[in-house]
Amino acid sequence: MLRLPPSLVWLTDHRGRVDGEIQRIEKYFERHRRIFEKFKELNDELVHLKATMLAIDHTLSLHEVQIDPSNIPVIYSKKHRIQLPYGELTRLIYQRIRMGNGVPVSTREINDFVILRHPFLQENDAKEGVKYESKLSRRIHHRLKNLCREGKIERHHSKTSMQQGLWSLSTLLTQGIQNPSVALEHSL
Repeated sequence: MLRLPPSLVWLTDHRGRVDGEIQRIEKYFERHRRIFEKFKELNDELVHLKATMLAIDHTLSLHEVQIDPSNIPVIYSKKHRIQLPYGELTRLIYQRIRMGNGVPVSTREINDFVILRHPFLQENDAKEGVKYESKLSRRIHHRLKNLCREGKIERHHSKTSMQQGLWSLSTLLTQGIQNPSVALEHSL
C-alpha cells in the first residue's frame, strides 16, 4: 500500500474542509435565496431613489427661491397598497357570500376567493409573502365589520371569540332581493 506524504494528506484534508464550507454556504444561499433576491431588489431601488433625490436637490438649488433640502420633512408613503379598483373588494365579498346560498361563509373562504379572482394579488403575494396576505386579510376583515355595522351582512360568531368568522347576507337584504317591495318599505 502506498503511503501519502504529509503535505498531500494536509492538502486533501484542507480541500475536503473547503468543499464542506462551500456546500454549507450554497445550501444556506438556496434556503435564503428569496431574502437575498429581496435584498438585491431593495438595494437597486435604494440606488435609484438616492439618484432621484440628488437630482431633485440639484433642481432645488437652481431655483430662485432657495430651499435647504435638509429642512424638508420626511414623508413616508404607503408602499404596500392593495391594488383593487374602487368597490371591487365589496363586490367580491358579496359575490362569495351569495355563492354560499344562505349558508354562512368563513372569512378564510372570502380571502381565498378574492385572491383567486385577481391574479396580480397572487403575484404580489408571492413577492411580498405573508406580509401582503396579512394586509389583505386585515382589509377584508375591516370591510366585513363595516358591512355588518351597516346591516348589509350578518355575523354568525361572537365579536370577542377567537373562532373563525362566519358571514351571510342580511335577512333584510335577501328579502329585498327576492321581494323589492319589502326593501322599499324598510327604506322609508
